[in-house]
Amino acid sequence: MSEFWSFTAYGDDNRLMAHNSINRRSRGDRTLTPDDDGTYSILLSADVDAHVDDPHFHPVPEKDSYLILRLYGPSEAIQNGDYTAPVFSVVER
Repeated sequence: MSEFWSFTAYGDDNRLMAHNSINRRSRGDRTLTPDDDGTYSILLSADVDAHVDDPHFHPVPEKDSYLILRLYGPSEAIQNGDYTAPVFSVVER
């Protein structure tokens, strides 16, 4: 990756970027700090009030939605299909 990456949430019903009350549109390497092991954590939730102060928080709508991984300046591995996108894990808090 020579530039940057980010995740953005979109509404499944209209395929438009999901709006939220804190105007946070994406989370990525420019807005997150890596965890101690070098990975990144993103907290996805529709409960904005409970997580607004968490820098890892990315609001998602209560309706069906999906995430798009945007890769700017992709490496050769990404371009030729050798890259595997990250896996999301559901964590109950």
